[in-house]
Amino acid sequence: MTTPAQIRKAALTLPDVVEVEKGVFEVCGVPFATVTPEKILRVPEQDDVALDKVNGMQSNALVRQAWFAAAPEDLADRLHAADAAVAGQVGDLPKSIGTPATRALVQRGITCLADLEGVTEDELASWHGVGPKAVRILGESR
Repeated sequence: MTTPAQIRKAALTLPDVVEVEKGVFEVCGVPFATVTPEKILRVPEQDDVALDKVNGMQSNALVRQAWFAAAPEDLADRLHAADAAVAGQVGDLPKSIGTPATRALVQRGITCLADLEGVTEDELASWHGVGPKAVRILGESR
């Protein structure tokens, strides 16, 4: 069983997503997922899904698939690159920041330390996947 809160979390961790009203998610102005008050997940070009009939993995996959269908190509390409990113194999980003932080950076188009110019430590720390250790290491590496 999936909850509306889980759908919200899955949607909002994807790049450039906003919740335009309760349960309605858009990427770059294009709606891609809606959770109705009856706890039904609606995504374009798919049958409606009752949240009590799917598990978290299935609902996350539906939300992600709908996001990829709605997102601009360049943004989708960045997320595909982030999915494949491995710590120590992207530009000069330190391996010691770990794969989750590396993926969070690549997802935002950051592939080398120079790309971090103007990004504050507080902003880095707010990104899903970038923890205090990665923030410290990146601060020391700049």
